[in-house]
Amino acid sequence: MPSHDRTDAAPYLRAVRDALAAHGVEIEPYATRVDLDPERERALSWPLTGEAAWAFDDAYGVSLSWSETRGWCLDVTHELGATRGYGHYVHDLRLGLLPAPGEVVAAVRALVDDPGGLNYREPVRPRRPEQLDAAFEWALLGYHFQGAARYPSHEPPHYACPFCALAGGGRNALTGQGEIVRRTPGALAFVSPRWWPNNRGHVLVVPTGHHENIYDLPTDAGHAVADLVREVAVAVRSTYDCDGVSTRQHNEPAGNQDVWHLHVHVFPRYDGDGLYASRPLPGYATVEERRPYTERLTEYFGV
Repeated sequence: MPSHDRTDAAPYLRAVRDALAAHGVEIEPYATRVDLDPERERALSWPLTGEAAWAFDDAYGVSLSWSETRGWCLDVTHELGATRGYGHYVHDLRLGLLPAPGEVVAAVRALVDDPGGLNYREPVRPRRPEQLDAAFEWALLGYHFQGAARYPSHEPPHYACPFCALAGGGRNALTGQGEIVRRTPGALAFVSPRWWPNNRGHVLVVPTGHHENIYDLPTDAGHAVADLVREVAVAVRSTYDCDGVSTRQHNEPAGNQDVWHLHVHVFPRYDGDGLYASRPLPGYATVEERRPYTERLTEYFGV
């Protein structure tokens, strides 16, 4: 691809770098620049330090690398001995060429938390530069104007995401797999444990991948969430004996977001219910209190 058709990758890479830093994945300070030669393959390698490097206690060095033809990989170097030199191994994160920053963070944190998940393998077959199509360039261009390139993350370091626990087949402090009423390849829905006085049993829809907010949401994940929101809205309207449905989605503390994984509220609405003038009830609804709503929705969806 001629250089004049190539989008600068620096805003995307800065977004990933900043997301990693916000979640405690440290890069050697001397290597944090993202200046790339516009005439060569867009690629870089960041040596990791701190906890991210110490997790691999038998490694001589650990780097996170990206290129426009391979995507993201974790490169691990082992010292084989005085006479054998070093062994270099590559763990392909298998995230595609341009995953959202949150996806890169989640993949790296998963390996830092469980280095046993490393699977040294040949990276996916590289794409030749001429195969990098317009969609890739447009996606890269998006980081010049929006999303994680401009907006800060509010997740605390080492955030234990309650919605990722559900998406991964586990449970969080309030909700387990039994409360999930619908799951698709890219999203899932469950009855919220937080209730409003006149709108009990409302549903949360979340992407299965970790995306902090709408700025960080890839197009395919956005489609998955929107499709499931519509399905849930129809199900609620059909089974709750309500008069309508409202949806809400919040971003950042100023936007009333308090869980750092994008989610959409689907509320049953009733004439004169005063939803927007009311506050949530104190505490959380128990599994038993939610069960009537869970059962009517799972029956509707045939779960």
